[in-house]
Amino acid sequence: MKTTFGLFSAFALIAIFLIISCSKENNDQQAEQKASFNAHNNYKTFSAINNSMLYHISDIAKKLNFAETPQTSHFSSHAPSPSFIGGNSSGSSLSPEIQSGCLVSKFGYPNQDYGWIYNYDATGRIKYINVFDYGDEMRIFFTYNSMGQIIKTEVYDVYDGIPELSSYDVFTYNAQGQVVQFYENIGSYEAYFAVSYEGQTVKYTTDFYDSEMIYQYSNGNVVKETINITYGGVYTETTTYQFDNNRNFWKPLNIPQPFFTFYAWMESVNNMTKQTYTDFEGYSSSINFWYDYNSEGYPTYMYSDDDDLGPIDYLNCGK
Repeated sequence: MKTTFGLFSAFALIAIFLIISCSKENNDQQAEQKASFNAHNNYKTFSAINNSMLYHISDIAKKLNFAETPQTSHFSSHAPSPSFIGGNSSGSSLSPEIQSGCLVSKFGYPNQDYGWIYNYDATGRIKYINVFDYGDEMRIFFTYNSMGQIIKTEVYDVYDGIPELSSYDVFTYNAQGQVVQFYENIGSYEAYFAVSYEGQTVKYTTDFYDSEMIYQYSNGNVVKETINITYGGVYTETTTYQFDNNRNFWKPLNIPQPFFTFYAWMESVNNMTKQTYTDFEGYSSSINFWYDYNSEGYPTYMYSDDDDLGPIDYLNCGK
């Protein structure tokens, strides 16, 4: 993404300093590690093409040189099937029955480099999202139950205008409306995740590489994300977040939290202002964000340390 260049330059300056103070062989190795980490960090923050838990866990497993054989959950014999929604983009629209509220319609630059276009049904529920990422296109479809809860998400890659299913999630709720289990399938990988709640902490566990993802919350915002993999040892990655006091444009969509486990800041109440990511090798980096806002308190423009991330447009704001 655009932010990669700025952060990569910062690490390049660090690499120059190391060349002066250390041996060339050692510095070249560190520079390569840092560049790899930096690319991953930016990918984690903004890319929407592979947002799943399984993708991220399998990515870590590859870096740790675990067996490349797909790790399939022992629950997979009961795996639900996708509904293969597919369909074509028709743009955002709302019926006259939708009287109030700010529903995001577009983020970024979907007709140029990257961005998101949000499509709703007549009741104002999110129906599908078009995602554009430098030449790649993806569509995310949502299926609801009679209670109005999202019970399935399906992600399609689009090639020459034709959507092909690439992954899907299925959610199970308890009587309190909390997701207590979800199934995820990304093609060669699949698993069930059990979800538990304790105070301000939500934990997801799976036998997929013996992994867990722990999210700690404060005032409706995720403040720390911890990923532990205990397959053959203990490997940990953490991400911490800071927020402003304004409304997050993602929150009104009411998308289940597990869908955003890889982008937990999206389902928080407020807008992320800082993200600090530390990988399992101990490399860390931070990115700062700030926004312009409308009269309803929603962001209308998003920026990072060295980049213009784009405008945020809404439907029927102020009505």
